[in-house]
Amino acid sequence: MGRLRDTAAFALAFVVLAGAVVLGGVVSGCGSGGSAAPNGGATASATLSPQTSAAATADARATLRGLFAAWRAKDVAAVKSFVSADRQAVDWASEFKGLERVKFGKITESPELVDQYVSSGKGYATGVAPEDVRSFQADVTFFYVPGYQGPADEGQALAYHWFLERDDEGVWKVTDWGF
Repeated sequence: MGRLRDTAAFALAFVVLAGAVVLGGVVSGCGSGGSAAPNGGATASATLSPQTSAAATADARATLRGLFAAWRAKDVAAVKSFVSADRQAVDWASEFKGLERVKFGKITESPELVDQYVSSGKGYATGVAPEDVRSFQADVTFFYVPGYQGPADEGQALAYHWFLERDDEGVWKVTDWGF
């Protein structure tokens, strides 16, 4: 009986230890190396597992969706909560002047632009690591109040690329966008 109990204890210890090794990336992302982010996501550790990377992309996408909702509502405070500090300095009330409504298209990942952003775009200036950048494509269409001439033609779908950076606290902010 004692030998069976010892074998069972060893097997249980092995399963627990193996689980800790397999889940190491997840544990390190949520343990001492990570924390809950204000947007409800978790911060990531320096080494990202594929699951953590997918979760980070989902968090970045949620941030972009939040920006789109705030922009559609013309909510200056909400827009500022989703964008980087330099974009917060924009006079958003003026940006919304003459805007009747705005429509955003489907959000699709465009990871092929991350290296360019980091090596020669705004990411080069901020010094962000590629794993802390996400790029998406989503069309934007502006509609203006009658008599107002906006920077883009009325109703023209513009193929915008959107770039987000994750800060040291694990919070995603939209840092740049355009054609």
